[in-house]
Amino acid sequence: MLQSNAETLTSFSLPYSRTERIPAFVAFFLVVFGLVWGGIPTTALVKSLLSGGLTFEKLPLLLFTTIGTGIVLLGLHFLVRKKEITLTEREVSVRTRSLLGVRTWTEPLSNYEGVRGYTVTRSRGKSHYLVGVLELYHPEKAKRIQLVEGLPPRRLRAELEEVSRTLGLAALEEVDGRLVKRNPEDLDKSVRELAREQKLQVDFDPSVEVPEALDLQVDRESAALIITTKKKRLPLVGMLIGLLVPGTFMILGFAVKEIPLVFGIFGAVFETLIIGGLIWEAVTRERIRVSPEGVTLWTLTPWGERDGKEIPAEEIEDVRVGKAQSGIYGLLLVRDEGDVLVGRYLPKEALSYLRDCILAVLTR
Repeated sequence: MLQSNAETLTSFSLPYSRTERIPAFVAFFLVVFGLVWGGIPTTALVKSLLSGGLTFEKLPLLLFTTIGTGIVLLGLHFLVRKKEITLTEREVSVRTRSLLGVRTWTEPLSNYEGVRGYTVTRSRGKSHYLVGVLELYHPEKAKRIQLVEGLPPRRLRAELEEVSRTLGLAALEEVDGRLVKRNPEDLDKSVRELAREQKLQVDFDPSVEVPEALDLQVDRESAALIITTKKKRLPLVGMLIGLLVPGTFMILGFAVKEIPLVFGIFGAVFETLIIGGLIWEAVTRERIRVSPEGVTLWTLTPWGERDGKEIPAEEIEDVRVGKAQSGIYGLLLVRDEGDVLVGRYLPKEALSYLRDCILAVLTR
């Protein structure tokens, strides 16, 4: 855990500086814990040695002395450690202070491949949440510099573009295990602009048979395609595992007298929510209207059609198959304001067809 003087970005300019430190309370806790852990056994050993009562059986206590000393040194290291990062238009400089002294190094900014944006999971109490991270990316891992952590995930792409533009470096994002690079001059361009500049290749063959999971209709008056999902591929194994955990709580809470009833109630509530989610995914479908002006999304339920969500074409900067931040696999309409997930739980071949189809219409 690091303390930083830049947990969020509202603006980014050069020169830029950041200081990283381990929170003081963590360092003090380790020092005190190490003194207690190793101090008490060490005191007992010293007393035995002075009184002549030191025996072979007491020597394993030296293990506590060794571990305790290591914990104390780690706490002292955290207490004095300070990392100062400075960026200018030409170079990156880093000054690190520790128990071993002060180390300073510099690196030309031009040696960095770009600014990488990604999300990590953080915990607070029993809750888990995602935060966005911006990192100055270098081929050598030791020279990578974390610029900021704690961005709202929905703001990550916009902040990534701002920082990349300021530094004159590419914006990097991980897609399907590989880094995708966008040059500074291509930031904020829609898929239509990229296609016109021949920086985006669109491969759509209208003669290819429509996948079984999709229904495709053409609205010739508005030059739009209307696509309706028909068949989802739900992750049954993962869902069964998800049902197993609250189910176990429910059985234990209601069937075993020694276990509090609240466990059973807790399990029943979560079991109901999971089953409800499964039923919802099974009975609902998506309708997607694609035209040169943009994409409109509706959810179709047995009780009618829910209000549509409109996404203008100029906002869509990428259309890709992958996982959303929720962990659900589908088709992502990538925007600065946050990705929009469509085609949840569709087979991969249907998602690929849907992607090519949407790109073909948007880039016309």
